Amino acid sequence: MRRFSIAVLFAAACGGSSGPGGTDPLVTEGGIYHLASVNGALPYVVSDVSGTKHSITSGAIILDAVRHEFVETLTDAYENATQTSVGTTTLSGSYTRDGTTLILRLTAAQSGGTIPAQVGDGTITSKEGDRTLVFVRR
Repeated sequence: MRRFSIAVLFAAACGGSSGPGGTDPLVTEGGIYHLASVNGALPYVVSDVSGTKHSITSGAIILDAVRHEFVETLTDAYENATQTSVGTTTLSGSYTRDGTTLILRLTAAQSGGTIPAQVGDGTITSKEGDRTLVFVRR
């Protein structure tokens, strides 16, 4: 009985917060988050004044919670009267987390800028230029 009590006291003393950003190793933001919407829609389509359509059809953010690195990919297409091109945009770098705030830091080769985001309840919401992207962990 005494060993059990000591074990319980030790576990209680070493335990941390089990909420997001706490010390519980089972609670982590790491994983794959799939693009759910861009400005509330998916696919996201916008046309410019020349009639060229830009669409984003899919994407994901992968967070490595051990190394604190991220990779974001978006599949996009440009279409005008004479041609259509489909490509993938990839951003990568490191990230930090403070509570529900994520700061994605791009590599120097990708401008070295930052992208602010919010994480919680299995979602990441980032503001990139005039677009709000919502990613969901599945």
